[in-house]
Amino acid sequence: MNRFAIFGVFVVIFSQTFSMLSAQNTVSASSGETIYVSDTGTPVVVDATINVTASATIENAMVVIGSGFVALEDILEYPTVLYGVVGEYDSSTGILSLSGSATAAQYREIFRSIRYKNANTHPAPGHRRITFSLGEALPFYPCGATEPHFYQLIHEHGNDWTIAKADAESRTYYGYSGYLATIICEDENTFITQKLDASAFIGASDAGKEDTWEWMCGPEIGTIFWKDNVTQTYANWNPSTSEPNNTGGAEHCACIYGLTHPTWGSAGLWNDVRIQPGANDLIVGYVLEYGGLPDDPVQSIADEKLVMVETYPLLNLDVSGSTVCEGSDAFLTVENSEIGVQYIVYQNLMPIDTLFGTGADILFNVQASSLSVGTNTLRIEASNSAYSGILSQNGIVNIIAYPFDNLNVISEAICSETDGLIVISDSESDVVYQAHINENIVGEQNGNGSSLQFTISESFLNNGDNTAEIYARRGDCSVILQDTANVRVNGFELLQIASEGSQIQAGTDGTIILTESEPDVLYLIQKTDTDTIASTVTGIGAQISTTVSAEYLHVGENYFDIYAVNGMCKINVGSEIIQVKDVIVIPGGFSPNGNGVNEQWTLQNIGNFPDNTVQVFNRWGILVFEGKAYDNQTVVWKGECQNQFDNGSSQLPEGTFFYVINPGDSSAVIKGNVYVKY
Repeated sequence: MNRFAIFGVFVVIFSQTFSMLSAQNTVSASSGETIYVSDTGTPVVVDATINVTASATIENAMVVIGSGFVALEDILEYPTVLYGVVGEYDSSTGILSLSGSATAAQYREIFRSIRYKNANTHPAPGHRRITFSLGEALPFYPCGATEPHFYQLIHEHGNDWTIAKADAESRTYYGYSGYLATIICEDENTFITQKLDASAFIGASDAGKEDTWEWMCGPEIGTIFWKDNVTQTYANWNPSTSEPNNTGGAEHCACIYGLTHPTWGSAGLWNDVRIQPGANDLIVGYVLEYGGLPDDPVQSIADEKLVMVETYPLLNLDVSGSTVCEGSDAFLTVENSEIGVQYIVYQNLMPIDTLFGTGADILFNVQASSLSVGTNTLRIEASNSAYSGILSQNGIVNIIAYPFDNLNVISEAICSETDGLIVISDSESDVVYQAHINENIVGEQNGNGSSLQFTISESFLNNGDNTAEIYARRGDCSVILQDTANVRVNGFELLQIASEGSQIQAGTDGTIILTESEPDVLYLIQKTDTDTIASTVTGIGAQISTTVSAEYLHVGENYFDIYAVNGMCKINVGSEIIQVKDVIVIPGGFSPNGNGVNEQWTLQNIGNFPDNTVQVFNRWGILVFEGKAYDNQTVVWKGECQNQFDNGSSQLPEGTFFYVINPGDSSAVIKGNVYVKY
């Protein structure tokens, strides 16, 4: 007895050769489709009138869920044993294997006893294509074929593609000739991957010409499907390792990955391997295919029946409503709608909209004309072909009336650098009020049935007119009140201030220039650290200047604030610094006669100019003294010449000498004369 065994998810054929004449062996399914309604949970007979004929005793059979199969959900039920035939179903592959010898009449009753059900109480609807077949090979209609092909995993010859090819072509099955599988479309590739699940040889090779892959057997023999790294018909090479990559220059045959052998890549992808791969490779055998050859017998040893899985609409429809403002459209959402289900929205027993499920959320747009202020209860009804009745679910839509907009809003004029005030004289107790100034939110308060007031920080206000808007919000509905306020600030734009004489000498007056001014506005120049007004000037609408007397200045930085006065408002419009630098006081002479009085040339304030250079020349222009960083102490002129005379004395004679003093900063060089007297 030939054995077709399923171990886990492997379909393994140890050895077999079928040579039975099959013209008298037929499987004939009834027309139409069987309806399965999942919510009833009641299994249905797949085909109660399927017929089987055979010229002899039938050895084994298969019932396979092909297209539409959902692993672990789709179930085929069999009474376990009828007429000595044992059934074993694998829910991961959708294969029911029937093992045992029985007559055609008995297998007919066995086929008629098989029932379908779904383990999921609410599965995805759609067709399940269920094929009944004699023998142990897996039936499938590949790539739109009208006649079935048959597939097996042969767990032999995994180390030699050439031997596997020859072995496949030596086999027959009910008169069909075998060959290494040729995979010409995606659904065939998916079927082989899902049902056989093993890394195994298939019938492709580029041994004739590198990177020209062709089918070497079967109906497609000689067909080139991949050439020069480009798909010609259909291929499913593993992209992550750039297959076919001809590793080592000797990979000239193809294999397909299985689900349980992920070492090379994802299940169903192809790889090029060596014709003799070696003992350590993961190839476990080859995929054997029957069908489609021109000399195959005309017969029907397999036929299929469609089972349509239908579901009731969900009893607990998840419907969410919305809250909208008066005069606006509302929305109802049916979450996770079901394909094939019709949804109708009713208001006051009248249908107002219909949508069909998409498998995702669907959204009903309920027109504002259908809604009124307050709570609106809408009814959602759902139906499909599995259930002609109506399942209802309510959706609540709340319509919120806008707040009153006839409020009295009051504001007043203020000075710059002063907080403003807005008063709402009549507020509603269930409304939130929000004040905006120049598009900035400055405050929010709950209405109390009486007056509210908002204090507007001066940091939000500009000089001149400021646009104030009051928003009133009830629920999610917000309106701008018609009574909006304008906050008037009596002040001026910040002037661009410039000054002259920022490096003035001590004892001289300073100047401040206002590059802009407003006509007839009084500007005050006030010392920053006191309240002393150092100068005033009246604006003329253009640039003006004012003098700051030396009496208000001291050596160093002098800080002044500029204020503009407009009636009751005194506004700080800028500030300025006047830098006062010290001056070098130079005596006109000195007397180095040894009496202890006025013995050296002392330059007052010279220490404030540390980078100075002092030079002294006699009347013939000869340099008699030069000192850097003159400080009246270590560097000082005492009437001596830096170069001694011939008599050994360095003392200069009485008379007039000429000096050049470079302060060492941006100040001008100072020149003059000094008299030395004894």
